Amino acid sequence: EIVLRFLLSLGLDAETAELDAEGIEHHVSERTLALFKSYADRP
Repeated sequence: EIVLRFLLSLGLDAETAELDAEGIEHHVSERTLALFKSYADRP
């Protein structure tokens, strides 16, 4: 969900974001996921 929110916050369309998020979440570190979350949670 974190990666999906991050990709959507960048303006990626929902269909592509969902597909990409599934792959990305399995190949990045917890630290990277935390940074994605921080970015996606920005106002």
